[in-house]
This record gives sequence, C-alpha cells and structure tokens, in this order.
Amino acid sequence: MITLPALPAAPAAHDDMRVFVPLASQHLAAFDWQHGDDLWSIPLAVTSAPVPANGVVYVAAGSTIHALDAATGAVRWMSPAAAPAQLVRLAGERVVAIGTRGIQAFDAASGAAQWSRPLDDAGDPVGAVTTTDSLLATFAKGAVLRVALDDGALFGPKASASGRVPPTP
Repeated sequence: MITLPALPAAPAAHDDMRVFVPLASQHLAAFDWQHGDDLWSIPLAVTSAPVPANGVVYVAAGSTIHALDAATGAVRWMSPAAAPAQLVRLAGERVVAIGTRGIQAFDAASGAAQWSRPLDDAGDPVGAVTTTDSLLATFAKGAVLRVALDDGALFGPKASASGRVPPTP
C-alpha cells in the first residue's frame, strides 16, 4: 500500500514501474509501483488524470498541457491549450486535451498544436475514448461528440460548427 502525502486531486495512473498521482497539494507525485517508494514530486496543479506512455506522462494543468519524463518528472514540453482541459487522451502520435470549451490535439513528441475545435458550453467532459481515426467524448450536459483525429472535424448527423450534434428525430 502507498500512503499519499496529500489527498488525491484526480485519478492515478500507472505504467509498468510507477504510479502517478495528482495531489490536492498541487503536486504531481510518482511512486515506485512495487515498493511504494517516493520517486519524485513536482509542483503542478493538475486538472486531469495522468496518461503515461513510452516513458512520458501527459497531464493538463488548466490551460497548459505538459509532457513530463516518467522517470524524473523533468519537463519534456509544455504547450498552451486554447481552453482549460479536464481530460487528456493519447491517440497514436497525438495528445488530445478535452475541456468544457474545446478539444485540441498536440503532437505527442514535440507538443506542437495540430488543431483546435472550440465548443459551446457542453458541460464538463465526463469520458473519452479513441478509435483509429476519431475521439468520442461525452459531456455532462448530454452531448456526445465524435471528432476526427487528423483535423478535428465533427462526424455524425447534422454536425454543426458549434460542436453540437443534435439527436436524430
């Protein structure tokens, strides 16, 4: 069992060796998965669950997306997002940040912004999954969006520029 130095602020995530926990003390901490030892902690007000992959941990901290070295916590890149993000997903070579006001994709290696999809207030994002070509995101006010990963275009019936996909009559 790992005893945290503060309450968790978002769900934890793990890779094969470490568990990453956003803390209410506005830190992101990494612990040894097998023994529970503290590995590193950095001051960061994380607003999403961490997404570890290929030696990198991707997280949102408000309107900034961070790629951190999983072993040390050192910053690999930081990129400003068009809107605050509450969810982060990795989709192939893209990091996708999802928030109440928008969805944005970044290159996973460099952090370069690839596209941005502004949204009307759909409510907080409550979940998101990726397929080979799209992101499906659900929002607290009842919207479900399917967005193309290559350019941010909307799929679905009557897709509008506002990001809303109305139900089919």
